[in-house]
Amino acid sequence: MPGSNITSKKLSLNTIFQPIQSTLNNFEKDFRILLYSDVGLIEKITEFILELKGKKIRPALVLTCANMVGTPNSFTNRVAGLIEILHIATLAHDDVIDEADSRRGRESINFRWNNKTAVLYGDFLFTRILSEMIKLESPEAMEVLIKTTELLSTGEIMQIEKSVSQGITEQIYFDMIWAKTASLFAASCKIGGISVDASSEDIEKLYQFGKYLGIAYQIKDDLLDINGNFHDTGKPVGMDIRHNIITLPVINMLKSVQNNDKQKFLSMLEGEVTNANVEDILRMVKETESIEYTEEKIRKVSEKALSFLYDLPNSEYKRSLKQITDFNQTRLA
Repeated sequence: MPGSNITSKKLSLNTIFQPIQSTLNNFEKDFRILLYSDVGLIEKITEFILELKGKKIRPALVLTCANMVGTPNSFTNRVAGLIEILHIATLAHDDVIDEADSRRGRESINFRWNNKTAVLYGDFLFTRILSEMIKLESPEAMEVLIKTTELLSTGEIMQIEKSVSQGITEQIYFDMIWAKTASLFAASCKIGGISVDASSEDIEKLYQFGKYLGIAYQIKDDLLDINGNFHDTGKPVGMDIRHNIITLPVINMLKSVQNNDKQKFLSMLEGEVTNANVEDILRMVKETESIEYTEEKIRKVSEKALSFLYDLPNSEYKRSLKQITDFNQTRLA
């Protein structure tokens, strides 16, 4: 399949997902119902979350994939909602683990309330997913959601385990981001196909597309932590470095420097990372052309994702999937 041609005209997510806009509007209504609780504090946090107006890429993938290979239905909307709840639940826990005080330029749940409340709200969302899964009456969809929940947790634990002291290779990095991020993209695409009774062959193609799109998406996130800016991302650069998290640009930098320099940077990353440490590491990432290496990796993984769409019928929905792949490569946040 020909490689993706990234247009110079920057597409917005609203434009990319225009073909499913009416379906997405219906999803928003159903999603609010799925989150409802008669506990006052839970409702306050839910309203706070809904006001953030997140990207909702994952449910959009569910709906787009469903449209591409079939006719969406109420089941499609419900599983799209469960995918988004699963995403929000992991974010609530992640912000506590990362000691984050903001998300997308606004206070995080743990900062607005406290860590205990954030963890319990995440737990509430996970239990809501479980109770709703029982109603699905689809063993295949349940298996996808359960396996994905397990992978998301595994990925975060891997990130803790494979800290600097344990060492992290490029292969470990890819295994980790598959579990903690790409698995939910893959599940979104797959469950969209399942919801409309698509063929097993088409469902597998959607799953593989989502997998590689998700990997490219996480690499891009990690790159933005190195060369993004606060105005666009809403957070300072180098936050991963400050939290002793080694991502692809740093892994490549460490492979490119002399052993003495490598040990020096590893020593910096093993303890409390200072502002000067962050600046030194960012400087070496740029000097070793690790940013360019990472951008090329994103391009190759994106092409891999697109290759799984080749045999699927052309449509405005297929175009949306191609566009979201291009959008990821050029996004600033």
